[in-house]
Amino acid sequence: MKKRAFRKPAKARTESELEAEFLRLFRSQLPPTFRPTLQHYFHSVRQWRFDFSWPPYLVAVEVQGHDNHYTRPGAANDYAKHNAAITLGWRILYLIDTDLEKPETLIQLCTLLGIPYEHRTTQNWTDTLNAERRNIYQNPNT
Repeated sequence: MKKRAFRKPAKARTESELEAEFLRLFRSQLPPTFRPTLQHYFHSVRQWRFDFSWPPYLVAVEVQGHDNHYTRPGAANDYAKHNAAITLGWRILYLIDTDLEKPETLIQLCTLLGIPYEHRTTQNWTDTLNAERRNIYQNPNT
């Protein structure tokens, strides 16, 4: 079987508003050297990709919306993707919309990336979320 080369998207971007909110929080809370890669293809045959990833650390984040992840075929594909990623050495953090408001989300991600907590910003997670949301609603085109 011939292996396909990894695809690279022309311009990586988030695929949903929920992913965009997580990205804003990651960018505001993580040190600049820990900016995530968006839509990283990690499997050459199935062309699977992660919503956010840190390839040098083999850490990924998957944001689970309420679309096809809760159908039987969607769940089966997610499980196959998850199993393949683990086989390749990846550690994956699965997040849903309510995880945006939990400080534990950042703590778990920092733990996976090996970032000491004292080296991240001291800004409160919920305050950042609320400020970001206010900014979006006041300036929807930014």
